[in-house]
Amino acid sequence: MTEGDLKELQERVSGLEVKVAGTERLVDQKLAAAEVLNQTKFTNAEKLVDLVKSVNGDLMTQLRTRWGPFQIYGALLALLFTLCFGYQLFKTEENRRLTNKLEQASDLLETQTRATASVLSAVSGAAALLHNGLREFERGEYEDARDYARSANDLLAGCKRQLKTLQTNSPLMEPILQAQVSALALVARTSFYLEDVEGLKAASSEIQSVDPTAWEGYHFMGLAIGFKPTDNESVLREIIDQYERSIKEHPKRNKDYLNLAEIYMFIGQFANSSARAERYLKDRPNVQNASTFLLEGYYAAANYLNDQLASPDRLEDSLKKLNTYPNGPLKGFWDPTFLDAIVHKLDSPPKGSPFGDVEPARRLKAAQFLSTLKKKAIER
Repeated sequence: MTEGDLKELQERVSGLEVKVAGTERLVDQKLAAAEVLNQTKFTNAEKLVDLVKSVNGDLMTQLRTRWGPFQIYGALLALLFTLCFGYQLFKTEENRRLTNKLEQASDLLETQTRATASVLSAVSGAAALLHNGLREFERGEYEDARDYARSANDLLAGCKRQLKTLQTNSPLMEPILQAQVSALALVARTSFYLEDVEGLKAASSEIQSVDPTAWEGYHFMGLAIGFKPTDNESVLREIIDQYERSIKEHPKRNKDYLNLAEIYMFIGQFANSSARAERYLKDRPNVQNASTFLLEGYYAAANYLNDQLASPDRLEDSLKKLNTYPNGPLKGFWDPTFLDAIVHKLDSPPKGSPFGDVEPARRLKAAQFLSTLKKKAIER
């Protein structure tokens, strides 16, 4: 994990804590809304009274023209009694229904508030576990870091299940998903450093299940499948598919451009290797770090192998540029296994491979350049 990766993960955890605080404010607002609902005056009865007055005015007009005074007063008294009795029945039933609805809303709000408070507590615990995991990772205690990350993921998965039972769209769901991806990414990274390929695959698969748009799931799955170089075409295709999906989901500053440049060169697709390297370098024209150091080398070698008219001066110019890079460790960031395999193919091209189509002198020059690149990378 590079310093940038650690900073990104720490920012995610800090962002989660901010969103938790925001959700607590939303819970307070819900409680205030319930109080307002309880104090609301219902106007259905008033509307009924207005209707009765209107009908009564029309009725009085008719009574004056057709009935005598005593008949009118008797009828009015009977009508008034009937209306009052009916209104009281209506008012009682309406109040009963409204009271039941208010009680149901209050019970639901209380249940949601209690559940949300429980989830907030668990999320805070998961954030603390993630902080501890990052600390142990920086210390090189990968087993402990993985244990912390797994515990955080278990807590967050439980929070997710609890929120789903509420059958409501909680604002906590999105930050919980993001935190779960971060926890699983830490599980995957530590598994990679521990050379636990099955653990790496399991964590990668779970990330893809939790959030299919998270680039980390495809990045780590590509690392797991391609943990060791292979010439199996179907396996190579699967590795490439994982890395290509990774850069599709996260096209900016993605280290899988490096992985793709390397693996495309390994299978002899020099144009694709050059294109992936160039894409990353164009996004970061003034950056000199471990990724750009290696990609500068792969870009020069891929162009030289792809263009039969390219001058060897390109390789020399690239080496001069790499000499200007500040020193920085590549341990844990990059493994030279694939590069060694590429150099071997340049020295002894497999029968029928694209390496055999490159003239011998050009292959030799490219092999020497990549060997020098490896040496410079290790010396950093």
